[in-house]
Amino acid sequence: MELILRVDIPKLGKAGTIVNVSEGYARNYLLPKHLADKPTQDAKDQIEAIVRRRRIEEAKELEACQEMAKKLEGITVQLARKAGEDEKLFGSVTAKDIADELEAQNVVLDSKKILLENPIKQLGPATVEVKLHAEVSAQLKILVVSE
Repeated sequence: MELILRVDIPKLGKAGTIVNVSEGYARNYLLPKHLADKPTQDAKDQIEAIVRRRRIEEAKELEACQEMAKKLEGITVQLARKAGEDEKLFGSVTAKDIADELEAQNVVLDSKKILLENPIKQLGPATVEVKLHAEVSAQLKILVVSE
């Protein structure tokens, strides 16, 4: 049975695409939950409008992420931590610590977007990748200094 998807469904398709599914799957799951419609002209027009709005929203989001990346490239986050004589920290600097310091500088960023493989355990400069969007990432400079 042919249907037009109203929303993205993993392993099936994106919103606005026409897919072939079994009648039972369509009748018992997709149609009752309004996840898909039969391919009438009215349904196609509605889906096209949804897809256009989504493309506009995605373009705005991409532009906002690119601006944020430029802003992050120009920032150096300085964190003060206690350290021993060999410049090893008593503890570590995590992505959450970096996000909190950015928030203190009026830059709101989810700590999950900061790609820090291992916590920073040394004094000195470091560079951390920040993944803002599937197509946009930035390099954030971190400077860990002694208290």
